[in-house]
Amino acid sequence: MKLLSVADLHYTLKQFDWLIANARGFDALLIGGDLLNLASAA
Repeated sequence: MKLLSVADLHYTLKQFDWLIANARGFDALLIGGDLLNLASAA
């Protein structure tokens, strides 16, 4: 089983784009940490 683990993306679109492009090559995806940066204006 191939597992992709990512953490602390903080709403960085470049990192989300990479995740979407590469997640299909894995059996499971583990997302830890912060997905959003609450101090951001977005």
